[in-house]
Amino acid sequence: MGTLVGIIADITWKAKNRRNTRMMNLMTDLYNRKEISTLAPGKLDVEDIKTIILALKKKGNCADDLSHDISHLDALLKFCGYNTVDKCLRQYPALRPKKHYGRLPPMDSKVYRDLLAAWESADQDDFHTVRMYALVVLYMATGARNKELRLADVNHLNIEERTLFILHPKGEGSWGEPRTTMIMPEAVPIVERYMELRTAWLLQHRASTKALFFSLDGDKYQYISGNSTRVIKNQMQEIVHARFEYRDCRRWYAQTLIDMGLPIYAVSVLLGHASTNTTEMAYGRYKGGQALSEAKTLTEKKLPSCVEVSVD
Repeated sequence: MGTLVGIIADITWKAKNRRNTRMMNLMTDLYNRKEISTLAPGKLDVEDIKTIILALKKKGNCADDLSHDISHLDALLKFCGYNTVDKCLRQYPALRPKKHYGRLPPMDSKVYRDLLAAWESADQDDFHTVRMYALVVLYMATGARNKELRLADVNHLNIEERTLFILHPKGEGSWGEPRTTMIMPEAVPIVERYMELRTAWLLQHRASTKALFFSLDGDKYQYISGNSTRVIKNQMQEIVHARFEYRDCRRWYAQTLIDMGLPIYAVSVLLGHASTNTTEMAYGRYKGGQALSEAKTLTEKKLPSCVEVSVD
């Protein structure tokens, strides 16, 4: 774990460290109950790993959490030079979490329109109000994951170019790569106003921070916490009279761009997916009516020369 310090974001390292602590507590409990034979990585056998995974399953966590736990255990053992987790999963394939890849519905576009409409009558001179609107609208207008926007620095935002640089993506330290995503144009006035009030607020409090959205708790003004972003989202839900999750915003971003004609591979890059498969399976794809309409328009323009038409 210590080898990742300074390579990944501090908040990500802390999350990994917490997972490591939970894993060790679980294994220690199993060892004390004599359900596994050892705590030494090199001596854990396939049956020990099976017992650990079954104990993780009993926690009742979702498939994603279970996958993360198993991957973390695998990484710990491989760091020590052992691939016992791989051997266990080959011998007992049913232990692998069964993920549901069904595409959930995106956020209703009405929520985005209602937020923009509410902004017009909001107190645009109040820092806390503008901060709330700017945070939520950027989740909608960039397709950024919760962590990705929370850990953004102020210099990662380019309002003139309508871009946001994502330095800390999902999969950071392994498959995830930093990227630049686009900001929907309707969000720009809200973000511009936030930047104005952000500068004024920091000057008034004689403070400085590189965080685009910073915590108002304490005096260090670190990156805003995940809990704070959820509290702000709940406040916005009251304003737009609708419930939504930040993941819904991400799916809406993807589906909106696809509906506007952006190729799926370009949407995939903006979302930070390793391939278009994830984009299509879980975030968005051409709708039947759209595909039919475009196919008809294309074929009406010109019949391909390779198609022979015979006239009786």
